[in-house]
Order: sequence, then structure tokens, then C-alpha cells
Amino acid sequence: MNIAVAFSGYDSVKERILDPSIGELSFSTYTWGNDENGNPFNGGGVLKSHPCTRDELNLEDNSVDPKFYKAHESSWGNLNYFWKKFDCIDTEGLSINGDFNTASAQQLKVQLKKCTGRPDCKTDEEIIQFMKGKLIMIMLNQVRFDDEKFGSQAVIQ
Repeated sequence: MNIAVAFSGYDSVKERILDPSIGELSFSTYTWGNDENGNPFNGGGVLKSHPCTRDELNLEDNSVDPKFYKAHESSWGNLNYFWKKFDCIDTEGLSINGDFNTASAQQLKVQLKKCTGRPDCKTDEEIIQFMKGKLIMIMLNQVRFDDEKFGSQAVIQ
């Protein structure tokens, strides 16, 4: 599973816009269920990330080690334009499963953590003003299958 996340505005700015004086994007998991002895548990962990490369996002015709399938033509233009804003989440060993009604689950949390406790942090009013017209874009691999075909021919990318 591969996931990339970008913080952006409804504008034409290609570079990252989230200043640390506003906050930072944070990626983590939240997990619950029963251990091998039947005892309930919950917890989670922080996921590391790094700025995505064009190769990872599969934006080049000759990408060597892409992490994503080619973007659909209706999405490719935005991805190609805003690619510098994307962080690739290090997802080795990550699985996302279950929901709030299942006995066990693991969820992905994408949070914007507000800057606090530092002298350069913006005021609440400045942060609220900055957040107007902003969005979080999420890219992930979605593999679908044609149920009338078999093997690799069944994969729809």
C-alpha cells in the first residue's frame, strides 16, 4: 500500500505552503483489537514520511521505482502541477482494516497539528485566516479487479 498526502490551497502555488508557525501534517495509526490471549488492547504509532519524488509518483515516462500506478488522465494534470507538495508516507508493514463496528481495526490518521508553545507560532486568528480555502489531497493505490478475467489480466489500474 502506498499513500501520499499534500496540503494545498485553491490556487496556483506549486511549492509547499504550510509554514511551521501554522502547524505540521502528522501521520499515525490507531489500532484496537484482542491480543493472542484474548485481552483487549488499543494503541498506535507515528508514521514517518518524506517528500515524494516524481519517480515515486510515477510522473515520468521512464520511472524506475514508482510507488503508484499512473494517475488517471483526469487527475494527472493536478498531480503533475502540485507534485512538490506531496509527502510519501512510509507504509512498510501498514495495513488499514476494519471500522468502528469491528472487533479489531487499524486506521490511518492524517492530522494538521497546530503550532503551540513556540514564540513564532501564529495566533488563532492568523491560523483561521490562513486555513480558508485550504485542502488536504490524498493519493493512494487503488487496485480493482475485473471479475471476468484471471491473473494479471484481471488487474485494473
